[in-house]
Amino acid sequence: MKRTSTSPRRSGSSTAAYPRSAQTTRPMATSSPATTKTMSDGRRRWGRVGSNPMAQVSLDGDPPAPHCAMLRCRRLPHRLLLAALIAAIAAAGACAADDVPEVPVGPDGFPDRELVAGRQVYIDRCANCHGNDGGGGRGTKISDGRMITQYPNVADQVEVIADGVRSMPAFAEVLDAGEIMAVVRYTREVL
Repeated sequence: MKRTSTSPRRSGSSTAAYPRSAQTTRPMATSSPATTKTMSDGRRRWGRVGSNPMAQVSLDGDPPAPHCAMLRCRRLPHRLLLAALIAAIAAAGACAADDVPEVPVGPDGFPDRELVAGRQVYIDRCANCHGNDGGGGRGTKISDGRMITQYPNVADQVEVIADGVRSMPAFAEVLDAGEIMAVVRYTREVL
């Protein structure tokens, strides 16, 4: 009497113990892109497997249905979401920089290089707290000539930026003297 078992299939065992649904698909652990194999029982088996060892493979001789291709691409939505998030952050950064006042063109037809450098330092280090146009936010308002009124001596404003004051951090360790002077000029002459 032949014994049938419902335990997992071992090589050389009979397929009669398995229901038809178990015979149609199963994971195939191979990393080859396409596999066609004639099994010991004479049936041809075809499968297409990506790098995922648990990808679905057809065992009834027909290629897997098109929806099986989605199993190999299940990370695609995550990658699209990540790409969209990066694009949104880049667009937000570009829009924020557009609101920061531009450096005026000088008599020679070109903007002052130090003021352009000061604008970039302002965008990178100051606009987050003081606002893109210097109108304030978490930090105090510094536009409309307030820096000249509050710090008539340029050295005093340089000292505040270098050493910090109240909730404003010190930038002496982050910016060099040229960058501090450039942002001082930008806040006094442009904002």
